[in-house]
Order: sequence, then structure tokens, then C-alpha cells
Amino acid sequence: MGKHGGSWLAILLTLSLLQLAAKDGGWQQQVNAANQLRLQGRYEEAERLYQAALQQAERSPAAIPELVGIWNNLSLLYHNQGRYAEAQALTEKALAVWGKTSTSADRTTAIILINLGSVLLTRGKYEEAGRVLRQALSAARKVLGSEHRETLSVLHHLAVLAYHEKQYTKAERLFREVLAVSERTLGPEHREVAAALSNLAWLYIEVKRYDEAEALARRALAIRQRVLGPAHPTVAISLNNLAEVCAERGQWAEAERHYRQALAISEQTGGPDHPDVAMGLNNLALLYSDRGRYNDAELLYRRSLSIVERSLGTKHPRVAITLGNYAYLLRKTGRRSDAADLEKRAKAIWAGRPEQNRGFVDVQALRATKRSRQK
Repeated sequence: MGKHGGSWLAILLTLSLLQLAAKDGGWQQQVNAANQLRLQGRYEEAERLYQAALQQAERSPAAIPELVGIWNNLSLLYHNQGRYAEAQALTEKALAVWGKTSTSADRTTAIILINLGSVLLTRGKYEEAGRVLRQALSAARKVLGSEHRETLSVLHHLAVLAYHEKQYTKAERLFREVLAVSERTLGPEHREVAAALSNLAWLYIEVKRYDEAEALARRALAIRQRVLGPAHPTVAISLNNLAEVCAERGQWAEAERHYRQALAISEQTGGPDHPDVAMGLNNLALLYSDRGRYNDAELLYRRSLSIVERSLGTKHPRVAITLGNYAYLLRKTGRRSDAADLEKRAKAIWAGRPEQNRGFVDVQALRATKRSRQK
């Protein structure tokens, strides 16, 4: 069977947010409330508060630290919402402005670099992401130490980068380091421990270590449901991981149930056009294709493709993956000409990304089928 799209590999790991030093208590309260709403997945409410705080800060000529902090946090929100180009632009703006006020590496610089590296990874800009993340790691270790949460976040992103480059041994080592330190410093029930567990589970799914993957995914799911609630976006991550294990084992009914639960959460929290929704649709389409439900699968592929093209652009690797999966379905149903057209489009995307050797694995959203990698 084809491989199903897995969850986001928690690239949007909860980062310690900039500690704003606003003298105006109203700003601080608005930003703190927005931060909490963002972490709860209540994105529209969070954006309203961030924008209100931003309007106040922009009226004060002496509010550079506050402005940078709000831009940073608002960029995280945009990332959560799938507004990746806006997230990158705002993060780069924060870095540029802060760089004019700070002459050496500091915590703020490290955090902004982490967020920039994260969005670059999400957008498939791996070479640039690696450069930025190495800068972030140097700054974080120098200013915060090797076991600080921000430093662990950099290691997490570097592990994701290693995964993309198919350096699985390196990725496992980094993920395990993040998990061990997180458990020791934050406790076994922390949300970031759940993120680390989810990361490692997804890696084990990729290398077919399904028993280990299932145990980690179930533990991550339990933590997230207890700490964050049953409808939090990261709960969908763990449900997708469990569904992937079930699909690989041929446990079709359980896989479909988990995929549908994850998709419902993504639609509820991110809206119908969020890239996470496209991932969920792709997952379910692959499952239906494997089970011979071709009409249902095709409807889902079409919607998934429409979402990723709008939200990520027509040249993004996830578009190529969706095209490849859809093309495989068309070939299975005897529509070779239509399949060839989609495969041509996918190959054109890969051709522009030679560093990925057309074996792209988007850890956050979709995995290409073995068949589409070979084409």
C-alpha cells in the first residue's frame, strides 16, 4: 500500500516567547492573553489581541523591544494558521529591526532565528533553514546554555532537517537528546515532552519500527489530551501518527477513525483551507485508494491539491507529493494520460529542488508514496 501522510512533526514546537518589557500594563495583558489563546488553538481571538497591542506599540517611538516581541509572537500565529509567507516576512522584519539595536547574540536574537528557521523548513527552503538554525544554535548555547528550552528547540529543528535529508541516525540521536532533556527538566507530562515523543514516533514510522512508534504516539496523545484538551491542534498530530501505524498494519477501520478525528480537529482549529486540512485529506484519500474507494479518494485529492496550491504556492514540495499520489490513483483507474500530466507537473517541481533528490519527505504533512519517489 502507499504510505499515508503523517502528522506535522511538531515543527511548531512551543517556543518560549519573547518576554515583553512594556511599561503599559495593557499591552502586556493583551500580549499575554494572545499568547495563551494561540497555544490553545484559538487563533482568530489571538490575532485580534496581537493586532490591538501592535497598534498601541506602533504609536510609541520608544517601543522597539515591544514591537519586536509582538512581531515575533504574531509570526508564530501566522505559522500556526498556515500563513507561511506572512510569518517569514514578519520574522525577518523583527530580526532586522532587533539587529539594529543589539550588537551581539542575545536571547531575543536566538528566539527570532529559531522561528525563522522553522518557517523556512516549513516552506521547503532547507539550505537557508540550515544556515539560520546553525546561527540560532550558536546563539542559544552561548546565551542560554545547552539544556535551555530554546536550545532544545533548535536541536529539534535540526533533527527535522536531518530527517528531510534522510539522515535518520542523526535525526534519531537529536530527537532522543531533546526528549531526554525535556523529561528531565520539564517533567514527564509537559507539552514539549509530548512534542518530542511525537517527533520520535514519526521517525520510527518512517523506518518501520511500528511497535515503538505506536507506544510513543499513544503516550504523546495521552499527554496532549490531558494537558491541552481533546480538540487542540497537536492532538491531531498524535492521532495522525496512530492512524499511520494502523494503516501500515492493515487495521483499516481504526486508521480511518483516527484520520477522521484528526481532520475534524484541523478543520475546527485552522479552518477549511489550512494546510493541515490538506494533509488530513491526503491521508484519508490514500487510505480510500488502498481500499478501492477510488471515487471518494479522488474527491479528497482534488480538495487537498487545491488547498496546498493556494496556501503554499504551486511549486511547493507538498504540491508535488499530492500530485504524485493523485497520479497514482489515476493510473490505478486506467486514466494514464491524466496521470502523466500530473506526474509531469510533479517532476517539474522536483527538478527545481535537486537537493531533495525527488525523495522529499515533508515531515510536517505529507509523505510521498514509494511509487511516486521512484518516478
